Amino acid sequence: MSLKVEGLCTYCHESVKENIASMKSHLKKCKGLAEQKAKLKSSEYALLKVESTYTPHWLVVKVHPNVFLSELDAFLREGWLECCGHMSQFSLGAPFSGEAYDMNVSLRTVLEHKNEFSYVYDFGTSTELKLKLIDYQELPNDGNIVLVMQNKTPEIPCSKCGKAQATEMCFDCIDEQKDNPLYCSKCIEKHGHLPDNSDYDESTPFVNSPRTGECAYDGPVDFSAYFPSKKEIKPAKKKKEAESPFLESEDYDMFGGGLFGPGMFSDDDEDFEQFSPADMKLIMQSPEFVEMMERLQNESGIEIARSLVPLNYSLFLHYKFTADRAMEGLSEEIFFYSPNKHTHSIAAIVNHLNIHLRSNWTDFLKSDANKFREGDLEFHPKDKDMQALLSDWESAWRVLFRSLETMETVPDTMKVMQIGGHPMEVWMRINITIPHYAYHVGQIVQMAKLGSQRWDKEAFQMGLPNPGDHLQPKTKEISLNTKKKNK
Repeated sequence: MSLKVEGLCTYCHESVKENIASMKSHLKKCKGLAEQKAKLKSSEYALLKVESTYTPHWLVVKVHPNVFLSELDAFLREGWLECCGHMSQFSLGAPFSGEAYDMNVSLRTVLEHKNEFSYVYDFGTSTELKLKLIDYQELPNDGNIVLVMQNKTPEIPCSKCGKAQATEMCFDCIDEQKDNPLYCSKCIEKHGHLPDNSDYDESTPFVNSPRTGECAYDGPVDFSAYFPSKKEIKPAKKKKEAESPFLESEDYDMFGGGLFGPGMFSDDDEDFEQFSPADMKLIMQSPEFVEMMERLQNESGIEIARSLVPLNYSLFLHYKFTADRAMEGLSEEIFFYSPNKHTHSIAAIVNHLNIHLRSNWTDFLKSDANKFREGDLEFHPKDKDMQALLSDWESAWRVLFRSLETMETVPDTMKVMQIGGHPMEVWMRINITIPHYAYHVGQIVQMAKLGSQRWDKEAFQMGLPNPGDHLQPKTKEISLNTKKKNK
């Protein structure tokens, strides 16, 4: 990233230049750090520089070598990135192309391979980070993961007036690929899109995070839980790590269940078994798929098997069947359950996909794919009726499948459709849409299981029947208790 942004030290609140030499020099003379060292015992910590691949955002973080990647993942999510509970992954090498690390390995193990590694949050609208070891140093025991430095908010002027600091981001300008979609609070309402000529209801805050402008992220950036502690924190102890630091291919292969992320399924899951190549054969032999093949071949006389359409069709069926299986028999409590404000319920994800499916694939060659889009409102369903949302789910998917059936040859997939006023060949739109739907289906599976675990716990505490029984193998009898505990 060409734009260099100074940072602030959390120990002394003084400015620090981004380059590593300046960071190391500052820590040697930092008065706040020296005070901590004088009060607390010290241990060896790894100093990491974390920087965004495509934006000017960066951090310096102090991490005890025994900390697991899962804990470092939580730090990045909670402070900088979390918007919708997307999947994430650390890798040796670049995201998606390097070897993926198991989350249950320590930073020490990772740094034994190489002093640099990568991280990606969200496998669709991805935020990619590079992590590099600055140094190992004896530092105070004021936390196992401590934010040491963070970049200041980039000073980017409003693209309209050119004077005031930009504070808002316009999604319409992003869709139009404008070089600077950022505006001050006064110009955001005057620059031509909002409020009357916009495909979105509102702008989004320009947040000091590499996630700004992506998906539903609107902050806040909050690392307060990872500031230096005034009290001594015991260094992390060694824990049992995964047998191999790297995920085996079947842990994240598309047909091996990995599109939901490692650890999403366990060996004793009876209701959510991993998909395998055999499962894909079953999908290809399903009545829906066979009917589609026969109908197209009979009507057109063209050998559809030579087209990419069957593969696309089977993948979309794969994701829909997986979501259907996860939602089968869900109670309304679990369907609408969300553990926190940053995590969408199954109902919210279903509503988003319903709108996305209809908007993208209704008259897709004659109208813009964003015609029905509602921005963040898609994750706040107006309809609170679970059955109505699931009924719409079925009809929305039919829109996609009927549209795919109109593509009889490879040249059909090369026709042009419009996305936010911009041309895009159909095959490219399909390739973008497949992983988009895949990670949302993964979220549905995860939320079904999280909701189930929540109800397992509460039902046991209250002595009530367990509405999550249809999701989890029953391990113990829960006796009915007519006296409920007061909360």
